[in-house]
Amino acid sequence: MSERSALEQRLSAPGHRRSPQDLAAAWFMGQVRLTVAGFTADVPLARLAGRVRGALGAVLRLAASPEAVAGTACPWQPPCALDVLYRSQGNITPGLEIPKPYVLALSREAEFLHVDLGLVGFASEWMEDAAAALTLAWRHHLPDARGSQIVDRRLGSTETVAVPRGVHRAVLAFETPVELRFREGPPSDAGAAVGSLLASLGNRVSGLARWQDATVDADWPRLKEAARGIAAHVVSNDREHWDRHSNRQRRWIPMQGERPTLVLEGDLEPFLPWLAIGAAVHVGSHAALGMGRYRLLLPT
Repeated sequence: MSERSALEQRLSAPGHRRSPQDLAAAWFMGQVRLTVAGFTADVPLARLAGRVRGALGAVLRLAASPEAVAGTACPWQPPCALDVLYRSQGNITPGLEIPKPYVLALSREAEFLHVDLGLVGFASEWMEDAAAALTLAWRHHLPDARGSQIVDRRLGSTETVAVPRGVHRAVLAFETPVELRFREGPPSDAGAAVGSLLASLGNRVSGLARWQDATVDADWPRLKEAARGIAAHVVSNDREHWDRHSNRQRRWIPMQGERPTLVLEGDLEPFLPWLAIGAAVHVGSHAALGMGRYRLLLPT
């Protein structure tokens, strides 16, 4: 077995152990936003996000080490952005991979299209490389973007996630399709579905905490039991189907997901840090492709 890279070692042995509340207070992300005018392609944003991810990877490959292009650890110091953002960096448990440290979000505002790339934790140290690659990817590696123009590019950061307190009712309004994977089959009822959603969220946030140099100090059995007391009902729901092309697998992959508006009620206090962070990093399968993005809405 080959020796682990410095990046893999850092992720496997984070220096901090934080409660969910403290993790939210220390959470930070780098943000890249492209604002595009004249985008007229008739393509769903869920599909477009996958194409943007593929184009971004194609550009990062051009500036990567031969080892990273081959899918192994980059020997450069610091390692190239392709290694950091696209290569698997190991597992937390045998069945739980450390997530890729970025999220894509596409949204329309009047005549403009916003392309947002969020880099989690210390992955934001590669923000300028990612921003340059995202710009080149849009201009030269995305056929859907022909005729459009990048009119603004901004870099920024967010440094904490605000966690509400004393909330017993919350709405998760999904803006992109969400897909959850189940080891033992789909949930049997609404209560089990809520537990699956919260478990998926806990896994994702715990994995991304490694990019914050942290592990999460949580009472997992207690959270699992508390999830059974959360009631949920779906206000509205849409199901979407599309295809994405995998350059690595050289084939089209069918995709699907639901886009619900979900109302949660009960003792939400133990879950509010997870829900708040999840609104920043998405939830479910293919979150790095823009899926599973939701707004956390609270009663006023």
